[in-house]
Amino acid sequence: MQIPTNRRIVIFLILLLTASCQDLKQIYKQRMAELLSPAELVREDLYLTYYKKQVSVKMRFQLRIRRPMRYLTLFFPGKDFPIHCADSKLRLLHPTLSSFKVEWQGKMVPHIYTKQLYSFQINFSKNNLKTCPMLTITYTVPYTNYKGRKFFSYVLRTGRVWYGPIGALHIHIDGPSRHSMKIEEPYRSNLHLTNIEPVYDFVSEYRK
Repeated sequence: MQIPTNRRIVIFLILLLTASCQDLKQIYKQRMAELLSPAELVREDLYLTYYKKQVSVKMRFQLRIRRPMRYLTLFFPGKDFPIHCADSKLRLLHPTLSSFKVEWQGKMVPHIYTKQLYSFQINFSKNNLKTCPMLTITYTVPYTNYKGRKFFSYVLRTGRVWYGPIGALHIHIDGPSRHSMKIEEPYRSNLHLTNIEPVYDFVSEYRK
């Protein structure tokens, strides 16, 4: 059941007022998640294979649906989508993705691209699963040139579909150029995290 827009605004304001109370902070975040998105991100596995001129990306993620639905529309950032860097001196934009593919339950999922975003739809009408099987997204991407330096970036922040922390995040680094990469904070020291709510995106610099 859809909540009317005016009622959502009233609920949001009430929650905003109660958020200042430390004891209700967690309840506030949970309610906001339920209002703002239909799903939570249970697990994300990010596989990065670094080459001299590009990076091969494979991302597997699992969502848990907060309410019954027939279809779930998902979004993924494309060209010129802004990157939030921990280093305030960096101003990076997402480059053009090549060979973008989405797979779910052993089948390729059609997608469209508009306004910096890929979008695709998952059909739950046959099984009505609460926790959906792992979705897989693959693509290749060139390094972003910024003031004579080369960067790879990946958006980890809350998206349009899910809101709140990632239950488990695992970043796997591989490829012939992996030793030439410098991973930027805050992920440099830990690539395996639980219950993380990213403020900054994943950024690494090609140093060779």
